[in-house]
Amino acid sequence: MINAFLKDINIPRFVIAVFVMFIFIFVTDFVLHGMFLKAEYEATAAIWRPEAEMQKYFLFMLLGQMIIAKYFTFLFIKGYEGTGIMEGVRFGLLIGILFIGTYLIQFAVSPITVKILVGWCVGSLVQGILGGMLLTVVYKR
Repeated sequence: MINAFLKDINIPRFVIAVFVMFIFIFVTDFVLHGMFLKAEYEATAAIWRPEAEMQKYFLFMLLGQMIIAKYFTFLFIKGYEGTGIMEGVRFGLLIGILFIGTYLIQFAVSPITVKILVGWCVGSLVQGILGGMLLTVVYKR
């Protein structure tokens, strides 16, 4: 069964692409959450873990980012046609929209602000599109 999933995947390029995507996600998440949305998170501090407690769970954040990087890359590669940068834009847009769905659900059940919701939605589109474009460059045939 695993062989069927790995069929037609260049494993060395896949590993490199996952690593590149992980670094990309880590950096862009920091820019989005640690810079652009920082003031909004501080204004809504009562709904988040305290900073010291978040640090205890830092490895969970890294694990989550690695899982996203791995499967973002895997899904991209499984549909990869090698048609150019617009292929990455299209893929990233679709993944970004998928994440928007999860953020809308989160907004419905959690007391996040509209600013946070919009930041997450715009951020997922930008991350998705740039990530897809990055993979077209990293995982070239």
